[in-house]
Amino acid sequence: MDFPKIVEGGFKQMLELLGDDDEPFDVHLIGGFDDASTKVVYSAGGKHSIQEGYSHPLCFKIVEVLHKSQQRFHLRSFCVLGINTMTDSYGNARPIVGGFVMQTSSGVVTPASFDITSRCPDEIVRRIRVSVSSYDPNWRGKLLETYNTHADIFQIAPACWSVSYIPIHFIMYCT
Repeated sequence: MDFPKIVEGGFKQMLELLGDDDEPFDVHLIGGFDDASTKVVYSAGGKHSIQEGYSHPLCFKIVEVLHKSQQRFHLRSFCVLGINTMTDSYGNARPIVGGFVMQTSSGVVTPASFDITSRCPDEIVRRIRVSVSSYDPNWRGKLLETYNTHADIFQIAPACWSVSYIPIHFIMYCT
């Protein structure tokens, strides 16, 4: 989930996929980092400092939705915001853990590392699908499903293609 407005619907969608179960679910919140920067804003009331960034509002919304949920859960990992932030040699904030691998049979979560030059075979297809899905009314307000929990495999669902998407293809393929 990478936008606060989709958190409630995304959480509901995930629970629907998991079915009606009274057992608590394990929850791992991993990846958000302290990307906030202070911006000075001038208004009629004077000078004010505001925090800009994506991770704080998103993490707060996720925790709020989990707290309000009737579903029971166990928070197993909470690696976000300040605890998941480091600075690069230029002083830019970035996540310490940017991805993770979970062994579904055991529930063990391990940080994943990715070689910056590597590309998985279907990255372009995934990127195009994410871009094209924003135009597909079937996916409006929903999370894109990439993991089939019943078969324990990743699947890229079909997306409708149109010649009008050719510029998206060139942008994704050339970057």
